[in-house]
Amino acid sequence: MHDINEDLQRKAQNAKRASEKQSNNIISKKDLEFNYKLLPHSVGLYAKDVAYGMDNAPLSFACVSALIVLSSSIGARVGVRPKLENDWTVIPNLWGALIAPPSIKKTPIYEEMLKPLVRAEIKENDKYQDKMREYNREDMIYQEEIKTYKKRISKGDTEGLSEPLKSEQPAQTRYIINDATTEKVGEIMNDNPNGILVTLDELSGFFATLTRSGRESDRSFWLTGFNGNRGHSIDRINRGSFYIKRVCASIFGTIQPDSINKLIDSAINGNENDGLIQRFQLIAIETKSHYQYVDKAPNKEERKKYNSLVDKLLYANPLEYGAKQEYENGDKFYRFDKEANAIYKDWSEELHKRMKEYEIDNPILSSHLGKFNSLFASLALILFYSDRVMGMTQEDSISEIYATRAKELCDYFEYQAQKLYDLQNMQEAKNNNKREKLLNKLRELDANKELPITYGKLSQYFRGLKAKDCQELLNGYIKEKDKRIFMILK
Repeated sequence: MHDINEDLQRKAQNAKRASEKQSNNIISKKDLEFNYKLLPHSVGLYAKDVAYGMDNAPLSFACVSALIVLSSSIGARVGVRPKLENDWTVIPNLWGALIAPPSIKKTPIYEEMLKPLVRAEIKENDKYQDKMREYNREDMIYQEEIKTYKKRISKGDTEGLSEPLKSEQPAQTRYIINDATTEKVGEIMNDNPNGILVTLDELSGFFATLTRSGRESDRSFWLTGFNGNRGHSIDRINRGSFYIKRVCASIFGTIQPDSINKLIDSAINGNENDGLIQRFQLIAIETKSHYQYVDKAPNKEERKKYNSLVDKLLYANPLEYGAKQEYENGDKFYRFDKEANAIYKDWSEELHKRMKEYEIDNPILSSHLGKFNSLFASLALILFYSDRVMGMTQEDSISEIYATRAKELCDYFEYQAQKLYDLQNMQEAKNNNKREKLLNKLRELDANKELPITYGKLSQYFRGLKAKDCQELLNGYIKEKDKRIFMILK
């Protein structure tokens, strides 16, 4: 038993205090918009063109989508060492989400920015089909030869006999998958150790699959995939086991604010705070449309440059562009130079001071920012390597120019993280307000001897509320029997 008014007041005060604390630490207004000029030149211009051409859709959606494409195109092909002496290596494997209500062009924008990867996948599939036709032809010959071989063995005719060689089945190069079980993804990864991009039109569905019975180990698989440099064993009853040499997966999709709030709530109050939600670091949040009718031809020149860059990132050998490799078949990498490292060091120290401040009032935000050291390094590498393969720089280490731009991008994504977890606080305040209205109505009904009442009947007094909403909001505040409310807890 507890006093409901006191409980509601305490929850409202906690939500307000967390929001005010966050507002005091918020990054200045000038950094709130995504600065497309921080991206590689042609990428930023094309992202701006795509967003404006879609009736002034959010520029941030196009820019974040482009960064995800660049990240996935590099994958595990080359890493970065932000420290001068330490061997800590970051694989620029980033996860992202576009967060907005329906009809703000989330899906059309990311589909447009993903087109270079889609075309590359189609081209590789055509090559694969040609190889498979050749493989099948050779396999038919092999099957005839192996029959003859076995027949001669059975007759003891072994003079000059050698066993036919079976051709190895060709691997299929993949860049994108849209939906698959972890087992299938694991098989694809074994043929594609440089990594793949998992694109999901609705991320809430992805998170829902992780809670299904029998899929409990899937979370650890994806957590490993974020790092991009580790192996993973998959064991399934009646399906056998296999080992993936390198799990490297970038995850990107869209989600609505209400859905992300439920996931954050589960991470804060449930048993799912394993850092999975915090790995979505490239996020862009838009809560309203800025629609403007636009009818213009796309910038074909910038689109061509963007497509060319993605192709180069997919097929370039980093060693030909100044990357280091400590031993044969070892990971390739670039290092920060002294000036870039100095910027990174100062920024990292300030970041950890802010994380310390958040630990008490907003621990999930502190945990989210705890992954920003690798985000900084990844962004600097993406910006540098994109320029390197396009001939915009001839340097063999990452300079302060790229570290400075990475720092500004991290500022933007930190602000987005603050907005993300503030959405949850605002939602909690809204829920407290709705709950108070429901309880007041129940008190009125109780005074008029109109209890018990079903959740469905109660929801009819409130526009926009469903029976399920009422049940969730009143959980712990009323007593029910057979889904009928008959008492308010005092």
